Amino acid sequence: MTAFSPSGAAAHSKLPSNPSLGLLSNLARQLRKSHAAHESGVMTRLKSSHPRFKNATDDQVRKATLTLRDAQLVIAREHGFENWAALKKHVLSLNAAAAPEAALKSLMEAADRGELARVRALLDEHPTLIDARGGENSQTALHHAACNGHRDLVELLLERGADPAIRDVGDNATALHFAAEKGDLHIVKLLIEHGADPDGFGDVHGVDVIGWATCFGGLHREVAEYLLQQGAQHNIFSAVAMGDVQAIKALARISRDVMDKPMAIW
Repeated sequence: MTAFSPSGAAAHSKLPSNPSLGLLSNLARQLRKSHAAHESGVMTRLKSSHPRFKNATDDQVRKATLTLRDAQLVIAREHGFENWAALKKHVLSLNAAAAPEAALKSLMEAADRGELARVRALLDEHPTLIDARGGENSQTALHHAACNGHRDLVELLLERGADPAIRDVGDNATALHFAAEKGDLHIVKLLIEHGADPDGFGDVHGVDVIGWATCFGGLHREVAEYLLQQGAQHNIFSAVAMGDVQAIKALARISRDVMDKPMAIW
């Protein structure tokens, strides 16, 4: 845990014994909604926990754009962490330590097969498993459900607070990468509506989520177009796959390296 001593009204917040990253993410999203609705107390919280608003007037804070990253920073600092990355690392380490090995194995198998009732029962008994990673590629139940197209199970996991930002070890990919690869627009939308990053930069293949939708297993144009609408950016591979000449020209203006970039060895 990164040492941090918040000041003001938010300093008393503490993590529960079995914290859920999904719940904390929901708190950040709720903070954004409260800010947009000008709810009482929000201005004080932002000024107390976000350095950008420390010396701002209430009116300036009210009119400011509050991004999800801003809200996550506030939630992290309200719980005694310097930033969201430090909070996330701490919560994931607690979840991993608390996850019973046999139950985790059962959860991954049930998520693979889409056994909704079994997954629900396991999470009722072991709620800390919601974001736990297991198996050869250290994936979460949400990874398994999204990869196998189990829409009802993805919905259940997200309702239980599953964090769509968690990456596996094998591909450094989120559940959204796998849903995009399968071309499942329904699951893609569910994940993004619950906070998944539509860009997903950083997977080991170097093609981002849109690359998984266009370069792996065929071209899923509808998924790719939705990702672009949600803020994803073309890379040279996805632009070529979709025949987007304007995107290719825009990338060409950046540098020759962008145009000559090879795909990963995989």
